[in-house]
Amino acid sequence: MGGGLIFRYLEEDYVKQMTENEQKVKVDCVHEIFNKATNLTYYNYRPTNVTIENIIHCFHVEVDPRNQWSSLTAAFYGFGIATTLGYNRLQPLTLQGMIF
Repeated sequence: MGGGLIFRYLEEDYVKQMTENEQKVKVDCVHEIFNKATNLTYYNYRPTNVTIENIIHCFHVEVDPRNQWSSLTAAFYGFGIATTLGYNRLQPLTLQGMIF
């Protein structure tokens, strides 16, 4: 569990930064669409539906569930690292440590 908390601590800031960057991209996309919509003339007129579809397109995101960290996935990852890499030079010496 401690390993899971460590991995969550290590990954949390990066995920937060990625989320903030994605939000900025969405906001910039909507601003660009509204700026284009306010500069409409007879020659570059677009129906409202097209503008709405463009805004919806700004928010369409494909979520990869493999990138979602939770306490459970972090603990599982930590367990995998400890059991895979732990038996080299640094290894548990007690039975409880080997089972963990």
